[in-house]
Amino acid sequence: MGFLEQSLLGPKGSGHNLISLDEAFLAAIEGRAIDNAVVFTIDDGFFNNAIVDEHIFVKHGVPVTIFLATDFIGGKLWMIGLRLAYLVEKADLIDFTLSIETEIFEAKSKRDLVRKLTRYAKTLTLPSAESFVAAVSDKVNVIVPGQPSAKYRPLTWDDARHLEELGVSFGAHATRYPIHAVESGAMVRQQISMSIERLKQELHTPS
Repeated sequence: MGFLEQSLLGPKGSGHNLISLDEAFLAAIEGRAIDNAVVFTIDDGFFNNAIVDEHIFVKHGVPVTIFLATDFIGGKLWMIGLRLAYLVEKADLIDFTLSIETEIFEAKSKRDLVRKLTRYAKTLTLPSAESFVAAVSDKVNVIVPGQPSAKYRPLTWDDARHLEELGVSFGAHATRYPIHAVESGAMVRQQISMSIERLKQELHTPS
């Protein structure tokens, strides 16, 4: 039994109420308390979410909500962090220090370098983050393919509909995965609204 499965069965066997996110919100709106409530959510919508959900969450009857970056699911984009991970993974690096524009990223390993590049990208608006990815690509002389590689592939909408039939819930995580703290309120609202509309088009009962 793996760590995640143990993490689910622990609270389930100790009297905790494993409830859905929708149930938790409804209780809050109605002013009802749910003792010892535990809610599980997953972000983004990677292909391995389907395996984890069907063979762990669904198997044990534990509610879970996946927040989808809907353009990722639709195949329109790689998320910024994934592209940075791909670039570093494929790069032929002598050491793990990169100088990108005015920033210097010193790391002890490729994994550490990905972490530092991604952390920096999360301080940028989407247009600036896209420019940063392009600069990293030029620096390491690696081109990102148009579609996510197998390692980083997303769920398909058919996968999502299958999981929905099994009881998995889905919520909107925006369309292009912006970092909300650095974007304008109008941009964030638009991203979330567009994501919700896409969920309504593709699924029966989105969260």
